[in-house]
Amino acid sequence: KAPLFYHVSPGSTGSRTFYHAACASGFPSVHHKSFCISRTRGIRGVDENVVRGVRSHFQLLRLYEMAAECSSLWAKGKLGGEDEDTVLTNDSNSSNDTATPAQQLCYTPLRQWSNSVQSHLTAVLLSGLVGLFDTPYPYLATQLLDLTKEYRAATPVIAVTERDPHGWATSRIKHGILTCREEYSLDGLGASE
Repeated sequence: KAPLFYHVSPGSTGSRTFYHAACASGFPSVHHKSFCISRTRGIRGVDENVVRGVRSHFQLLRLYEMAAECSSLWAKGKLGGEDEDTVLTNDSNSSNDTATPAQQLCYTPLRQWSNSVQSHLTAVLLSGLVGLFDTPYPYLATQLLDLTKEYRAATPVIAVTERDPHGWATSRIKHGILTCREEYSLDGLGASE
């Protein structure tokens, strides 16, 4: 069984190149909203576990995007008075019946959201997917590596790449992802979208 190929760097740092290399080598892989699991561009004949892994990948991506949307709504002042431990939900019985559907995503207990992330991440790691590239995986590094020790026999192959700061920021802005000059400066620490 192949080890996990994991690109820990955020998007616009070569993750698509790694993804295409893994796919060309026949390794089932995911990259943001793309996946390759067979040479025939479908799920026919693909191991059921790999298909479940792709489905869990898309659930992880959905949960990540929901959190990003909630953070954006919060920053714009479009959410008010919510409990600090509340992040998101799609429950139509939300406590705020006048909220828009996007706002309603933000009314579920943080623990429930976190448990869903952990559950889908575990399913991805148990699935037989080999390559994990791009969002949301760079932001789940600690959880992913801890679970890898528990559920994968082989040590993961981890790639860390970087790009010149100006080119990276330009690419992120082109993708519609706001960047903070201080956080992404050459002397700044950390990275997140």
